[in-house]
Amino acid sequence: MATPFLAGKGWPGDPHRFVTWWRRTHFEDSLCDRGHPSYRQIGHRAVSQVMRRAGIDHTHDEVRWLVSCIERLKPFSPTCSKRSGACTNAIGSTTAGSVRSSGRSGDD
Repeated sequence: MATPFLAGKGWPGDPHRFVTWWRRTHFEDSLCDRGHPSYRQIGHRAVSQVMRRAGIDHTHDEVRWLVSCIERLKPFSPTCSKRSGACTNAIGSTTAGSVRSSGRSGDD
């Protein structure tokens, strides 16, 4: 999503760096004491700030579109073992099993 958008804008920078700036700016903005804005509002501010910093001309509609793209990403689902309760996600990281609604974990 970001790569074709940035290429279309003629920005010669690394799209990964742009996304890193976006994520960092979003995180830093969320720590500021500005009341309780929504995740989307913080995202809009972060994307606008990063595009200004990168010298990319943009419209509010383009900012809203980029933020909507991140909202539509699907998280990967973990694969969980009934026997051990451990879960392995799509990149191979293992996490501890979760407690089920019955209050137990393990083979059911």
